[in-house]
Amino acid sequence: MDGRSSCASPGSLHLWEGPQTNPPEWTERATGLVADGKPGRAMASFLTEIIGLTAAKVDELKNAPRAYDVLPIVSATLPREAHALTSVDLPGLAAAVTARHCCCSVPRARPGPPTSLAP
Repeated sequence: MDGRSSCASPGSLHLWEGPQTNPPEWTERATGLVADGKPGRAMASFLTEIIGLTAAKVDELKNAPRAYDVLPIVSATLPREAHALTSVDLPGLAAAVTARHCCCSVPRARPGPPTSLAP
């Protein structure tokens, strides 16, 4: 399967099949980093260990110009979201959205970076 669909809808659909859930060990470590005042390290861990970005890509993101400081946002949201993702059924949610919003069947996404599904 190459991740393509014969769905004839305008635009495209981007699918990414990430981890099924966050490992509890990672969640505890990341929330501990935030509690210790190290939200940047927690976010870098999320981006590399959970999302799968390379260290080089994380450095690129760190050095990108931005209009505001993202670390207070990470501190406020990462612990809550990490705990929420320890038990969420991501494949089930994706299947429900696909069934509700697509006129055809979409093959299961391949693990890895986002895949563009164009008509």
